[in-house]
Amino acid sequence: MSIASRNPGQTELKGKFAFASAQFLVRGILTHYSAADRRLIRNEIFARYGYIFKSEDLKKYFGSQDWYKPQFNKVTDRLTDLEKLNIRLIMDFKDDK
Repeated sequence: MSIASRNPGQTELKGKFAFASAQFLVRGILTHYSAADRRLIRNEIFARYGYIFKSEDLKKYFGSQDWYKPQFNKVTDRLTDLEKLNIRLIMDFKDDK
């Protein structure tokens, strides 16, 4: 179940990296992003659910996004299975040396 299907009337996911909540990520996609961008991709998934970030840089970044509404200290129970898989893939991703 996608975020959009959980929120009737919401047809478009918010954020620069909305694809991370809508499609299965593969290594080939992730190689096109820097480590900093991969961190944002992963955390944007949490941000769409209103996660309140502890890290100052993420608070600042997502706080500047007009769609971000910090509401919850924990959102893992709200994530879809696809989002959980993508988060794990991003966390396990290693750059080739």
